[in-house]
Amino acid sequence: MQFRKDKTKYSSESVAAKIIEKPKCDFVVEGQTEELYLKSLKNNPLLPYIISKIYNLKGSKNESIFESCDSTIKKLLKNPRPNKIVCVFDVDVCYGRNNLKNYKKFKSLLLDYKNEVSKNELLICESLPSIEFWFLTHFENVTRYMTAVDAVAALKKHISAYGKSDKFLSSFDWSVINNHLVSAIKSQNRISEDEKLLYGNDINISYSNVYKLFQV
Repeated sequence: MQFRKDKTKYSSESVAAKIIEKPKCDFVVEGQTEELYLKSLKNNPLLPYIISKIYNLKGSKNESIFESCDSTIKKLLKNPRPNKIVCVFDVDVCYGRNNLKNYKKFKSLLLDYKNEVSKNELLICESLPSIEFWFLTHFENVTRYMTAVDAVAALKKHISAYGKSDKFLSSFDWSVINNHLVSAIKSQNRISEDEKLLYGNDINISYSNVYKLFQV
């Protein structure tokens, strides 16, 4: 019996691509900063997902970020074969005077989707106070508590022109931040979960769970 010779050419890269296929992921984000940051990571080898779609909640009306996030998650989970969902938002609105109501909404969101998180169907990547703190950890190993204003001021020591305007963000060279991604991941991975999600006088650190986005 004669066997036909397989003339298909295989490369180590093509074989690896078939074996290690990145799963698709839908992102639910608070605003323009988070959306543009994620788009900058599209081809980053450290990102273990393919960005399928980004849902920007910036235009949501008459809802807190947590209520908008909740309703969007519910819609996405109704899909017959939903992608993994990742939520990226700030939680500075949970802290400070008269913000207990927002804190309870945030805690409720975590409890409502505890099962989805445990089954790796959902990942919640909050930052206290803001996404700018996450950017700051690319340059400094910092955990001290700070406000969103403090975080931007500290970040400007490394990126002097940094601003929140759409004009700046849309033209910003994100590699300035992304080149230090490994340092940020290591910095935030050291903070225990027990130190997070405190309220009132107990809170004495800032943190970002965006680092979890890069864990498989």
